[in-house]
Amino acid sequence: MRMWAISLAAVLALPLALCLFAFALPCQYGDTFLGELKYKAARLRETEGARIVTVGGSAVAFGQVSGLLEAELPAYSAVNFGMYAALGTEVMLDLSLPYIREGDIVILSPEQNKQTLSDYFNAEAMWQALDGAFWMLADIAPARGEALLGQFPYFAAHKCRYSMTG
Repeated sequence: MRMWAISLAAVLALPLALCLFAFALPCQYGDTFLGELKYKAARLRETEGARIVTVGGSAVAFGQVSGLLEAELPAYSAVNFGMYAALGTEVMLDLSLPYIREGDIVILSPEQNKQTLSDYFNAEAMWQALDGAFWMLADIAPARGEALLGQFPYFAAHKCRYSMTG
């Protein structure tokens, strides 16, 4: 009976440790490019009035001149929701669609390659983008749950290592 309890404790210890590493340790990816996604998501949620929302990858993130867009269309606020093509186009749509409002002009602008013009999803990059902003998990389609779950131990272990090594 005692061996059973020890075995059960050992089996439960690893998932518990991974959850602690992932959710209790300080954010490790917040100062990276992927760490900026939380700010883009907050801007999309909080910008009031008429908006032009551009969804895509890094071509949007670095290529859109929002000030120029707003100068040419002064009735609209430009919301740049471009991040990193390796996240995948579909997850960027997952994260933006709940916050698109009637009257918004939405421009979908994926990079022109097989990866962004498919259902590709990079769970590793997504966990890094979610670090410190796990509230965004609620907006990700359940279909991506298996990939996120499969990548979770890798993310948690690396976050712990980065936290310990600085």
